[in-house]
Amino acid sequence: MQTFGGLTVKDVAREAGVSPATVSRVLNGSARVSPDKVERVREVIERLGYKANPFSKSLLTEDLKTVGVLVPNLRDDFYGVIVNAIERRLLEHGVHMMCSLGHEDALVEEDAVQTFRSRSLNAYILLADLISDEAILELVKDNIPVVLIHRYLPELQHMCVNISNEHGGFIATQHLIELGHTRIAHITGPLNRHHTLGRYTGYMKALQQAGLPVDPALVQSVPGPQWEILQGERMTQRLLSRTRFTALFAYNDWLAIGAMRAVRAAGLRIPEDISIVSFDNRFFTEVTDPPLTGVDFPRETLGVLAADRVIALMNGQDVQMLPDLKPELVVRGSTAAVKKG
Repeated sequence: MQTFGGLTVKDVAREAGVSPATVSRVLNGSARVSPDKVERVREVIERLGYKANPFSKSLLTEDLKTVGVLVPNLRDDFYGVIVNAIERRLLEHGVHMMCSLGHEDALVEEDAVQTFRSRSLNAYILLADLISDEAILELVKDNIPVVLIHRYLPELQHMCVNISNEHGGFIATQHLIELGHTRIAHITGPLNRHHTLGRYTGYMKALQQAGLPVDPALVQSVPGPQWEILQGERMTQRLLSRTRFTALFAYNDWLAIGAMRAVRAAGLRIPEDISIVSFDNRFFTEVTDPPLTGVDFPRETLGVLAADRVIALMNGQDVQMLPDLKPELVVRGSTAAVKKG
């Protein structure tokens, strides 16, 4: 049931003496409503203060703008925080949001984009890993604003909103080096992606800056696209069976949880024997045992920036390339100084 300012369509229908369906038709600008009923409904809407809500105002003036938002999933708070931030910001400007899930499948992502196009939306915000660059560039040919989150295309650099994954990977690895660790493993994702490559590059730069050797045996790459607990566990088991290390930097929180499980299964302690650093800082990292040290992904800020950028583009404003946000490290109990001897 649609609600506006605490009221429902039924409330308006009752006050105007019409059906809820008639109220919806008036709100949607349908021509299938007689002029006298339109006038009655609009009079009630005015009297009950619907115009105080910018979203309902846009409905009433038949100037509803809608932005299609594509995200991989809503299984946990990571993408949910971004989507909530986008929607809140859009509604402040009287803009509606239509959200679709890509389910970590390239064909599903491309189908979602085609569905957006068929609905003649006003703009798109894409947080999509698997859809091809070519499909995105084809979308831009419609002359409809497109904003990319957590992805970089040189041709659309002024439409990209990102964090510095390289900086995040650097400070994560640097933290371990400062604790005295010299054998630092890394579980990463496919290195043909902007964000995974960035975190790996930051890891490498921190090692090189500290004068530490780069050992390929310390790096395990998860094939993706779902980089989850079981894969983190398997990659860590493989590392433990092949080489020696006292610290591990995981691409994301799920892989870090899997790494913790594998370390414990091997009879080792965290952080006494192996320190673990994660990336993303989801809500549950505060309550793991021990709580995870990790790089905080500024999800809400990213969502607000993406919404602001798409609104600016919709309004025909000239925009410049945004600098990448620099994430910060949150130190908790999963890291400690390397054991002596």
